[in-house]
Amino acid sequence: MVTHPDPADLYPDVAARGSLAAALRAVADESGFSLSVTSSSTDPLRHSSAESGLPYRKALVISA
Repeated sequence: MVTHPDPADLYPDVAARGSLAAALRAVADESGFSLSVTSSSTDPLRHSSAESGLPYRKALVISA
């Protein structure tokens, strides 16, 4: 059976923020951008999505 490393060990900066979405929002805020990002309910340290401002585009799925 394959054992994957703990995402908190791989991404301590993301774990410190609590989720990938929170880490992305923090970086965007520091850079002067506004970003609407949502965390995955099943794996918040590795998966999130950013909504598009355009109605004909799907959300951008982000995974670490």
